[in-house]
Amino acid sequence: MPWTKAELARITGGVWEGDLPENWTTDRIAFSNGLVRPDALVIPYVHTYLYGVKPAKIARFRQQGLALLADAKYRRDFEDLAVLRVPSIRAALWYLAKHARAAYRGRLTAVGGSVGKTSTTAMFNAILTATGHPPFPDENFNTVSGVLGQIANLPPHGIHAVEVSIGFHRRDLGEFALKPHAALITTIGDAHLEEYGSREAIAEMKSRVYDVTDGGTAIVPRDSDQFDYLRGRALSYGAKVTSFGEHAKADFRLADYAHGTQIVRAVLRGRDFAYKLGISGRHMAINSLGVLAAADALGLDLNFAAGALEGMKAIAGRGNVMHISLASGAAQIFDEAYNANPTSVAAVLAAFGQQRREGDGRKLALLGDMRELGPRSAELHAGLAEPVLAADLDTVMTVGEQMTHLRRALPKHILGPHYATADDVLPSLVGILRAGDQLLVKASHGTRLHEVVARMRLQLGDGSGAAA
Repeated sequence: MPWTKAELARITGGVWEGDLPENWTTDRIAFSNGLVRPDALVIPYVHTYLYGVKPAKIARFRQQGLALLADAKYRRDFEDLAVLRVPSIRAALWYLAKHARAAYRGRLTAVGGSVGKTSTTAMFNAILTATGHPPFPDENFNTVSGVLGQIANLPPHGIHAVEVSIGFHRRDLGEFALKPHAALITTIGDAHLEEYGSREAIAEMKSRVYDVTDGGTAIVPRDSDQFDYLRGRALSYGAKVTSFGEHAKADFRLADYAHGTQIVRAVLRGRDFAYKLGISGRHMAINSLGVLAAADALGLDLNFAAGALEGMKAIAGRGNVMHISLASGAAQIFDEAYNANPTSVAAVLAAFGQQRREGDGRKLALLGDMRELGPRSAELHAGLAEPVLAADLDTVMTVGEQMTHLRRALPKHILGPHYATADDVLPSLVGILRAGDQLLVKASHGTRLHEVVARMRLQLGDGSGAAA
């Protein structure tokens, strides 16, 4: 929404320093590099704040009406820019988000869950783009500060989607409530077991997203073993409940998915639908049903929404396919390196297993440790043996201490090298790959395998595409 200079000071409790025209306004709180534009109120980077805009980015836009939002920790690198000095950046975002949410007259969707939140949010944004609504946001901001920053940037009207992490629900936000009009949980998996101890505890925390606005809709995964609990939680918030999945009683039910053509056949509230999905994987097809349920709950045309999903593209680290050039010819990297938990690893292995081999090429996997699994970590890593074997891989390479439990559960003939850390991978991996190979890379973000993929893109990428 448009903020005036006086409103910003009043709402945040801040004091302006430096020269800024009294009639200056902004409708953008730029809390990361990608959000900077002329006339933005920019939060400079400081080490105590998760996000923030780097000085080089500020310098590029400094002559275009920028002002800064900063606390006492920020030293003035740009003497020519006015600064709204506030007691706390996080508190200022909270006040702005609370004000913007109260003024918002549009329709808001919130996406949570253990697997596929970012891709599912991107699917919804693909529908919004096709219907003339600008995508919001352009990046993944699902933490407390990120969600509050997105809400502070809400325009007065329109349809928007926000991704919400479990960490957002963990924080006591006082008088601020997200109150989406539609809330979707993809599934409940084993991520965060170390912190929460059980799937039930994870479900309790994630189900807080179902605290919808009056008359709002909760979209519940029908195939989840936590379905009854999630449904009960949604009803306790006064939400209308819609379910999705492969279950025979799902309101939005997957009837068939063809991996080769990526054609989804579904029954949506009793009506037969067929549409092509722009990203591959049965788990993505199921999540697309949740997206269509959200679109339906917000009054969008289902035929148009389903058709728009063909334009969806995979996101870096979440299923995009990278082509690399080797001395022997071309190979492919299936980049799933952004994050991992047992549910998501099993899902991408199933999808990768349906991928056809390229000539004499092999199907390989590079799997890194899954983090935050607590006392069951060894068991859950070893439990990946079944989906690994079902994927019919030629070779499995592993990274990290916890992946040794998987290696012990696999037959020796498919075991490739084991690496202690991501730093050890690249020199060896380039020598292993050959023309026609397809390599799946999947790991928790903390293993830094995404950095290996990024370096391969820089050194060997042939420019033929980030996605296939």
